[in-house]
Amino acid sequence: STQSTGGRGGDSTFADVDLAGGTAMIDVSRGSSIVDGYRIEKPAATSAFGDEITLMYPEKYTPVFKTNFLPYKHKNFIGGGKDGAAPVVVTWRRKPGYDDEVSVMVFKGVATEQRTLHTKKSPGGKELAALLRESGDEGVRNLKQVKSAELTRRLAAFEDMNLENRFKVSVVYVSEGQTRGGEMLSNIGSSLEFQKFLKLMGETVKLADFSGFAGDLDTTGECTTGKTSVYTK
Repeated sequence: STQSTGGRGGDSTFADVDLAGGTAMIDVSRGSSIVDGYRIEKPAATSAFGDEITLMYPEKYTPVFKTNFLPYKHKNFIGGGKDGAAPVVVTWRRKPGYDDEVSVMVFKGVATEQRTLHTKKSPGGKELAALLRESGDEGVRNLKQVKSAELTRRLAAFEDMNLENRFKVSVVYVSEGQTRGGEMLSNIGSSLEFQKFLKLMGETVKLADFSGFAGDLDTTGECTTGKTSVYTK
């Protein structure tokens, strides 16, 4: 059902939506919602701080191999590292829409790297190793193709183990009338409503000697980034 009201944002139009036993009011005209009394605005392209709202380091959270390689025709190679370095696994597939580029993932140690290599050929082990060395990876040697469903399964599992599943979120208190980032970041106190909002997100923990994920905050006890934070699993 929809209704017009002046008490919830002037001439905005709201729609009541049942969310698994709870009800949220969606502000159709503004693209926002109200849940438990809080207005949740639809994200804008830019914030009050002038930066685009994006997830930092998306490669840490995106299963690239499972998304861009596993469902498509690809080839896996195993090779030795230079001067006794750990072995590497290299996977490539033709880049969609390009006849002169291939997308490559290099698995080595506890990390993966993504590359785009320029070639119209379907490179074998020797050609692939040479292309990787030309792109700056001097440690790739003696690549040999391995046709194994078990290797593909293990590569997907390896990627899952190394994806980040922890997130750091900054929550900024904005006092009434503040429109500039400098003003917002200068706030010392907050409000009762803001503290209630933080409780919805997680529990307040002391940073000193905190053993959980602290999002790069200081846990040494020197309190250089504050004494407490909000944490949830």
